[in-house]
Amino acid sequence: MPGLEDDIFKYPGSRKAKPFFTNNPPVPFVHNFGRLTNGKLMQIDGVPHAHPTRFTIYIQQGGDREPHEIAMCFDARFSFNADKHVVVRNHKQGGWGTEERGIPFFPFYQSVPFSIIILFQPSCFKVAVNNNHFLEFSHRFQPMGHINTLRIDGDVQLSQVVIQ
Repeated sequence: MPGLEDDIFKYPGSRKAKPFFTNNPPVPFVHNFGRLTNGKLMQIDGVPHAHPTRFTIYIQQGGDREPHEIAMCFDARFSFNADKHVVVRNHKQGGWGTEERGIPFFPFYQSVPFSIIILFQPSCFKVAVNNNHFLEFSHRFQPMGHINTLRIDGDVQLSQVVIQ
């Protein structure tokens, strides 16, 4: 399987828009990035709290805490209800879809920095963690044209967020 870096160079259009960059933003973090376009790249660097239960990344429509439309929810669960060391993915369009839970490994550790890269492609979101391909989440949400916001909340301290 080609690496995420290879995919980034296939979609040079992702470099045309002026990148958004912020250091040490507060959590919850909410940023309207405009249109979700092919090749859009999001890098999220942070550190889970010392005793985390979970942190969640939403790619959604608008900045609401409970939006009606979420193209991808990436929920890293350290210890949440019965879930331990799982990353739950889902979408929401009128109601929540079916959860995806299968992962090759749990890449997050309490108080240890991480870097997540999310690349939007025509058929899926590709996700890399710490420069390693982690998973793909196939698009279930249609149309994508009004998905415009990145929201992050939970037991995490963000060191930087880059969107290009």
